[in-house]
Amino acid sequence: MTDDEQRRRAAAMMRMRKVYDRRIMKTSLIAAGAALLIASSLFGQDWAKHAVDASPRHHEWVNVKSGDHVAGFCWGGTQAFRFATNRPSLTAAYVFYGTGPESADAIAAIKAPVYGFYAGNDARVGATVPATQQMMKAAGKSYEPVTYDGAGHGFMRAGEAPPPPATADEKTSTAYTGNKKARDDAWARWTKLLAR
Repeated sequence: MTDDEQRRRAAAMMRMRKVYDRRIMKTSLIAAGAALLIASSLFGQDWAKHAVDASPRHHEWVNVKSGDHVAGFCWGGTQAFRFATNRPSLTAAYVFYGTGPESADAIAAIKAPVYGFYAGNDARVGATVPATQQMMKAAGKSYEPVTYDGAGHGFMRAGEAPPPPATADEKTSTAYTGNKKARDDAWARWTKLLAR
């Protein structure tokens, strides 16, 4: 075998190794995500609080100029609300289309204001907001939910998408417009709240 053939063979083996390593990494990440979901169902999701508290970079992740903040989206929004029940030193919680605690005891433990960002076209999560408002008010807690009309669940992500083509159907165009407006309005609100 010539030197050139050996170099080509070695290069091909390195490419194969990189592909293999990427597949292993992807599989590992999927397995880690599945393990977190299983742990959350087995351990009542306390792992999220402990994982954040135990992280040596915790303050780099959540520290904003005016204190500790937490934000979450969808399931993470529910966890952000839940985190507020466990962190008395929290400055604020930002819940994007997540549900609130169902227990008056959990609500009573909240010390920080909670700011909600909800979609008008999200019947499942939207249906939980009035009960959360009542419980937070009864407990004397600060809860400021805003519902963005015309937006769907996940509007912060969907509102960043490029516009649909001019030939798109009316439903697609309307959904895009509602999500884009909601994302822009919610972003402006959130950045103002973070600057407090």
